[in-house]
Amino acid sequence: MRIFLLLLATLAVYNLSAQTSGIKKVTVNGVTYEIPVTTYNKVYPYSVQLKNADGQVVESASVLKKNGKPTILLFWLTTCVPCGYEIAAIQKKYADWKKQGDFNFYAISIDLPGYEARFFERVKKSNWAFEAYLDYERVFPEIMPGELNGAPQTFVLDKEGNIVYHKRKYTMGDEDKIFDEVLILNAQ
Repeated sequence: MRIFLLLLATLAVYNLSAQTSGIKKVTVNGVTYEIPVTTYNKVYPYSVQLKNADGQVVESASVLKKNGKPTILLFWLTTCVPCGYEIAAIQKKYADWKKQGDFNFYAISIDLPGYEARFFERVKKSNWAFEAYLDYERVFPEIMPGELNGAPQTFVLDKEGNIVYHKRKYTMGDEDKIFDEVLILNAQ
């Protein structure tokens, strides 16, 4: 019973950025509990609490721009070697890409709790030309297709925020395929 109540309290704190969409009744040892059913906005720019490189909490809907441009979302981990390779490859080409086409780019870390310091250190040290955020509540694995199983994962969204391309893992040259999708969307 105490474990169940502790679990409920933990879920309540964890889901601060979510919305309650109803009540679910759960019976444990003959006692019925009413548990809020949590749903997340699964439409870009979502509704997820993020931390920026300075540790400030920001709402995804306020920082992920929905401005009529294609958007690239790169989900990564500080402990993921291929993630580092992909981000480095994109960083090398980013300035040229911005000259060729207009788009939004966000690198969103889905690191486990306890790795925040590594995220802040990596982002500040790397001085990337694009924005990076930490999904410190790990909500994106719950709302993105495939639950972000395997990293890195990259999504290209069209000008309306619909996913039109999704890639898991990284092989050298994948970044060019991603940008090709942006060029196609900009041509439409």
